[in-house]
Amino acid sequence: MIECAYSGGLYALNLAYKLIASGRVNAALIGGCNILFKPQVSEQFKGMSKLTNSNKTKSFSADADGFNRSEGCIVLFLQRAEFAKRSYGTIKNVLCYNAGSRRNNFPEFCSDSYVELLKSAYSSCGIDPSLVSYVEADGTAIRRVDALELNSLAEVMCGTKRKTPLLVGSVKSNLGHFEGASSLISIAKAIIALKCSRIPPNLHFTAPNPDVPALFNGKMKVVTDSTPLTGDVVGVNVVDLSGCYGHVIIQQNSKAKSQSVDLDTNIPILLNISGRSETKLENVISKVLQ
Repeated sequence: MIECAYSGGLYALNLAYKLIASGRVNAALIGGCNILFKPQVSEQFKGMSKLTNSNKTKSFSADADGFNRSEGCIVLFLQRAEFAKRSYGTIKNVLCYNAGSRRNNFPEFCSDSYVELLKSAYSSCGIDPSLVSYVEADGTAIRRVDALELNSLAEVMCGTKRKTPLLVGSVKSNLGHFEGASSLISIAKAIIALKCSRIPPNLHFTAPNPDVPALFNGKMKVVTDSTPLTGDVVGVNVVDLSGCYGHVIIQQNSKAKSQSVDLDTNIPILLNISGRSETKLENVISKVLQ
């Protein structure tokens, strides 16, 4: 069990990655969970100006005013490639870092430390950061922190060698902030993008954060529509509450993926179908039968 606020899941993933890479284990389960038991925590966050007054988490937007807290539970299965029956991507590197800066308050972001971590993450695995197509950023929807995070990414990944804008998004705009489970849920979204070769849209984005020059000069772009993933490397950012930061680099599985199901078989196929009303459920069924 690892307790490390928002980045706890990433620290567990880092530990599992090292154990597998060293040959001490062949596989590992990494889980994270967030349950909101006490309203006092929300009151404290509200006092720190971290929570929004609306029901929208507006990551990277000029009108960002904080996040919504969410509950969730997630488990990832990590395994050596030679034993894997199914692979959604390969972890090229996981790096976690506790800045421990005395220049910042407890909940503040330290840009210098994060830039250092990003450079180390890519140099140590031999991947050029300018080749990364998409970054699933932390995106807490706190305007100042969003700007610090994106400016750190731009410094490392949006240099003269970059040919296309770095695409960024945050699952917090879709589902809220899962806190202790948030880092692993961000990784799950990145894996979905790799598997489907499409990036889910970042929601509630109205205008670029004015403190991020890269959003205005074409070096970086927030994904606001379902967008094709053109490259095979994505990054996942984690920004913690207490100076713990992390970054994961995942490469797309090179195996060809079949998006279709062979229906020319006598074997029964079980389909999971859901709808919020009987009418919607009937519409789904009719589309499947077509």
